[in-house]
Amino acid sequence: MIHYLIKHGFGGRLLPINPNRATIRGLPAYAAVGLAPGPVDVAILAVPVAHLLRQVEDCAAAGVGACIIITGKLADAGAEGAALQDRILAVAQAAGMRLVGPNCLGICNFTDRALLSSSLGLDVDALKPGGIGMVSQSGALMGTLVSLGQRYGAGFSRCISVGNQADLELCDFLDYLIDDPATRVITLYVEGLRDPARFAPQLRRARAAGKPVLCVKAGRSAEGAQAARSHTASLAGSFAAFEALCRDAGAVLLEDPAAMVFAADALDRLPRLPRAGLGLAVIASSGGSTVTTADMLPAAGLRLARMSAATRATLGRYMPESHVHLPLDTGSFDEGTAEGGLEACIRAFMADPDIGAIVVPMTTQPAMAPRARLLPPLAREGDRPLLYVMTAGEVGNDARQAMRDADFPFLDRVADALAVLRALEAEAAGRDRASLPPPRAPPAPVPRRRCRRAR
Repeated sequence: MIHYLIKHGFGGRLLPINPNRATIRGLPAYAAVGLAPGPVDVAILAVPVAHLLRQVEDCAAAGVGACIIITGKLADAGAEGAALQDRILAVAQAAGMRLVGPNCLGICNFTDRALLSSSLGLDVDALKPGGIGMVSQSGALMGTLVSLGQRYGAGFSRCISVGNQADLELCDFLDYLIDDPATRVITLYVEGLRDPARFAPQLRRARAAGKPVLCVKAGRSAEGAQAARSHTASLAGSFAAFEALCRDAGAVLLEDPAAMVFAADALDRLPRLPRAGLGLAVIASSGGSTVTTADMLPAAGLRLARMSAATRATLGRYMPESHVHLPLDTGSFDEGTAEGGLEACIRAFMADPDIGAIVVPMTTQPAMAPRARLLPPLAREGDRPLLYVMTAGEVGNDARQAMRDADFPFLDRVADALAVLRALEAEAAGRDRASLPPPRAPPAPVPRRRCRRAR
């Protein structure tokens, strides 16, 4: 953790605590928290569980503001660990000291370079801040998603691993991210909620603040729910109830954590869909990639757009009338895939009232990087998301780098692009529902039979 804080430019004071070493990473070490010069804002504890209570007591006595507890094997390991966790919480509460964890990987505050985590997701040359906030009940998954997002140029604001949630819990950090000016999109990996009644109003508050919330909920199956319980001592709860809650509150529920990050990146760096229910324009220089992409749309719950007469007229200037249709193969242009024709077609798509988004799957071809560089300025001119998919292998790396240089999202697989589009559609549908007036109350109360409570 000290290595990552120094490497990525944290500007605050660092106080290593270790009774066996005089220095750590060139910094003077102290044998105990109480011997370090205060005040101490936060202590990160990664000690054997048998020593944890004493260390928390020392932090409380030293006036530490908060502890991030990496140590596991507490409530996640059975009754004995749960009792120890309760004792640690009592010590912290008596001192007014807050706890993150235990059994977590800490907090990655990219905005302020306060990387209070040992995640290998931080083991890169440089970290790019951005607008994606994350709260995760899995520390390793948090690090994995940060690493994956950085590979594709996504940027994060604050990422929090909450672990067992002995004190501060997912909803506390969700509350913070809703108010955080650095966070524009919120992602959640949820195993179980400590306070479900608090969660739904927060989702609605995020919607009112214009911040989409994307969730992956573990425990859909009986086996998954049991695994969640043993992982972070979380009661997974009813997935059907969670699904209904998210839909009602306007949050987007996904199955795949990677798709959640890709969709969050699109919501962070691209325009939103104007509204739900619009069609897609697929454009590429490969007939095979356009056809296979179109074939995948129905299973994804998506459709090709119906082009307006104005759009058809624009396309007709560059290709035979017989080829003016979606998906659009620019190989049918009269002069081949000319840059002027490509630019004109995308501008026409951006103005078409039935087109909600544009998908550009690029296959192996000459001048891939220069062709890729055309897209970000065109996308920023319009008010529609444009999803660029580099389907080639390593030969497409220059095009991928061109997108990174332009700070523009990209993907490697059409299937990922369609998963993102489904999420963008769900986000737009939630936005549309939020703008509708509330349903009228029934004219008279509906009598209900009293049911026995399930045991």
